[in-house]
Amino acid sequence: MHIWESRLSKIDIIGPNSTFVAQSGTFPQKFADFKKEDSSEMFSKDEEMVEQALAHDYGIEVTPEAMDMVRLLGG
Repeated sequence: MHIWESRLSKIDIIGPNSTFVAQSGTFPQKFADFKKEDSSEMFSKDEEMVEQALAHDYGIEVTPEAMDMVRLLGG
C-alpha cells in the first residue's frame, strides 16, 4: 500500500447538511411544492416519534431541550 493510498475513510459531520452540500459543488435542488397539510402532518409525526423515544425507550423527561438533542444526534 502506498503511503498516500487510503483503504477506508469515514467522516462524521454533525450539523446542517445544507451547509456542507452548498459548498460541495453538486448544485442541490430544494423543493417546496408540497401541501401545508403534509408539512403539518410530518411535523406532528416527528413530534410523536421523538416523544416516544424519550419517554418510553429512554425513560427521559420530555423537554424541548431533550427533543432538540434527539433530533440533532438521532438524525
